[in-house]
Amino acid sequence: MLYSVSVDYAEKKRYADDTFGHGTHVTGILAAVGNNGKGIAGLIGDAPIDILPIKVLDRYGVGGDFEIAKGVKYALDHGASVINLSLAGQGETEVLKAIIEEAVKRGVHVVAAAGNSHMATTNVYPASYPGVITVAAINRQQAPLSISNYGWEVDVSAPGDFLWSTYISGYRTMRGTSMATPHVSALLAVLRATYSEEDALQLRKRLWKTAKDVHWRGYDMYTGYGMIQWQQALALSAPLGIDWLNLQPGQPIEKNRTYILALSSPFVGKQGHLFVNGKLVCSFNVDREMMSFRLFDLAQQQGDIAVVITDDQKRVVASDVRLVPIRMTSFSDVNRTHWAYDAITQAKQRGMIRGYPDGTFRPHVSLTRRQSIIMLYRLLSWEAPSVLRSPFSDVPLTSTDALAVVTAAEKGVVKGSGGRARLDEPLTRGQLALLLTRALQLDNEPIRSVYPFQDVKQQDVWKAVQLLAERGIVAKAPYFHPNERVTRAEMCAIMVRVSTLIRQYSTKSA
Repeated sequence: MLYSVSVDYAEKKRYADDTFGHGTHVTGILAAVGNNGKGIAGLIGDAPIDILPIKVLDRYGVGGDFEIAKGVKYALDHGASVINLSLAGQGETEVLKAIIEEAVKRGVHVVAAAGNSHMATTNVYPASYPGVITVAAINRQQAPLSISNYGWEVDVSAPGDFLWSTYISGYRTMRGTSMATPHVSALLAVLRATYSEEDALQLRKRLWKTAKDVHWRGYDMYTGYGMIQWQQALALSAPLGIDWLNLQPGQPIEKNRTYILALSSPFVGKQGHLFVNGKLVCSFNVDREMMSFRLFDLAQQQGDIAVVITDDQKRVVASDVRLVPIRMTSFSDVNRTHWAYDAITQAKQRGMIRGYPDGTFRPHVSLTRRQSIIMLYRLLSWEAPSVLRSPFSDVPLTSTDALAVVTAAEKGVVKGSGGRARLDEPLTRGQLALLLTRALQLDNEPIRSVYPFQDVKQQDVWKAVQLLAERGIVAKAPYFHPNERVTRAEMCAIMVRVSTLIRQYSTKSA
């Protein structure tokens, strides 16, 4: 505790003496001494981390943005690498916005509470400033705490329900996002001490990539990317330093808003490419570590957002792919009596299908080659290709879904014909069998059991069908009907089986 260089901007005392208790409780979660037979053990343990107390709220827990801004500046001037702000209020001010922007530019982690009013974070600050890591609270059942604020500004969540910690006169329990925030600050501080060679973007991506889903599938506005996980974050291999500072997966693009893309310094001087729904809408030179975009002006639509960074040879050196989450609503043309109702529902829940803008799914319509590739792309969570170049004359990068097609082609899943992908042609059952075996990398697997598919004559299709039947992906029936078209409903049934197989394999591997 760097008490001798602490400062008090709230009550103008010589040092930062806590007269409210809240700051002592938060600091105990961070750094309470362990193995002393009383109280709790702080999260940072004996890691080489100092704590600089800066008081910006008075004995009633009240203070203004001017005092908070002075506190943030003091922290920056004294070399802080993580700034914990277990406080929240409504309204934006230029003085606080400017100093937090400076902190983010310097690579300092600013971690703030989402607030405890069970309201949208839209006008809650400092949580809503770009680059701030905003923390929501969860209870002991790993569900959102009832008082925790929610919104697109939420990044991650941590425990905040009746936590026991140090207080002015001993110990007491407190609850709220203020108690959740130091969990994240502590983890970032330990990551910083452990991986000193990584920059701030890489360290925050460790949190996103290893968070545990505790509410809705993928990112959600109540828990962000999920609950932080210490062991996983510490064990993750170094992630790429590329991240949107104020755009979350699935967040609607606003017309008059500027979005900030942050990039690690090694990517400066490279080429950037922005894709919306797999379609290239903008290429740009990466000339600084933070770049601003008016996404609505570029895309004029909602959808998946992907940024791909390439070198002079079009080789991909970094990427950030954000798929829009699926809305959990039912399709108007798929009722509970439909034979594929369960499969279609599961496919939607697992993020493989979205349906049409009019709310229909059209289960009996023939599946196109394009649609099959997109479903595989979502199911298998493919990253960007290693080289940003289309091998097909009919799939320029400026066409819809081009990024998924180029990725599938590089993986050998889509081969095309005569240099063309023919994406809008219907897919046959035989072609689907080939796509699936390539996507699941079963091509070189031996056939252990032979099933009498009497109508499959083409050798590569025969082998693909055998491999899929052996794994329960297609039925072990006398006839496969390889030349029949695949319907959208049939594709859902098959993809759910594939998804289940992948999950079972992952569980066994773990």
